[in-house]
Amino acid sequence: MKQKFQKKHNTFEISCFGDDSLKCREYAKQAAKILSEKNIGKVVLNFKKDESYYEFTPDKTVLAKNQLTIQSLSGTLRWLLFGPVADKWIQDGKEYDIRVVGKNVKHLEIERIKNLFVPVSNGSVNVKSLGEITKTSGVSKIYRKNGRRAAYFTVETSGLSTDRAREQIEQLLNILNLDKGYGFSFSYEINKLSGNYKLMFTILLLSIIAVYILMVFLTENFIKAIKIISIIPVSIVLPLAIKMIFRSPLELGGIIGIIILSGIVLTMQYIYQKHFKNVLFKVRNKIKSIIVTSLTTIISSIPLYILGKDSFSKAIAFFMIFGILNSFINSIFLYPIFEFDKKNNKGL
Repeated sequence: MKQKFQKKHNTFEISCFGDDSLKCREYAKQAAKILSEKNIGKVVLNFKKDESYYEFTPDKTVLAKNQLTIQSLSGTLRWLLFGPVADKWIQDGKEYDIRVVGKNVKHLEIERIKNLFVPVSNGSVNVKSLGEITKTSGVSKIYRKNGRRAAYFTVETSGLSTDRAREQIEQLLNILNLDKGYGFSFSYEINKLSGNYKLMFTILLLSIIAVYILMVFLTENFIKAIKIISIIPVSIVLPLAIKMIFRSPLELGGIIGIIILSGIVLTMQYIYQKHFKNVLFKVRNKIKSIIVTSLTTIISSIPLYILGKDSFSKAIAFFMIFGILNSFINSIFLYPIFEFDKKNNKGL
């Protein structure tokens, strides 16, 4: 059971977007430093330090004399350095090339590159005579987010729900004073998940209101309707208490589990409250149906809780098991005692 209540781990891939790759990287480093200092979690930069590389600047006048264009020259250099493309294929939306290259192509020295000859209409010409090759350092690989320059970093949190962890990270990132046009962005899935949390809470609230109106219509009694729907908040006391003890956050699956649980316990409570006026008569005549309904729901949820491969399904099963157990205890003991004590007080 210990592994079932281990702390929730979340992984967020966050991008800093803007107009300049170097500035995006600098802001990403500042964000990583703040998040690390505040112990929000483990932070990893998803890019390397500035690398040294050679930059070739062609001379357009020389290119024109040799009837070359920048496009044709770049294609030729790619062919000379990396070999011709023998085949292509597309995997996961990306195009890959199979090239024919020599065994030492990855270890070409700069002098050998300068002495490569580019074929032209009347023969060939040396690469170094077509422009200037200089050694520089900077961003060798450009990352983008929605068409803009970006730098990515990953944050791993522990012991927080996904939505709560996202809120804390956003609060810390807002401390940074970014230039206009720069900002931080979570992945599309995380943004969508945040909206789902709000949607589920709204659905739960609207469902309780709608159920109360329905109970008033069926029972024609406002007080009895309140007693019937009171089983909903009462039934989640035990599972929420267990989560607090083990510091396990409330996930989206848990909210959906509460919604499903509400429908089941409400049906049990309505049948229990409706038909009989005498308290002991209620318990005696309805205890079998309550036990059967409770046990079948709990037993059917246990395999999902044990064998579930994701936290979403486990969270639903968790609330079904402990919520139904909580509802059963309240229906058999708490509500009858409350009603019996109230009737005795009236008699006095």
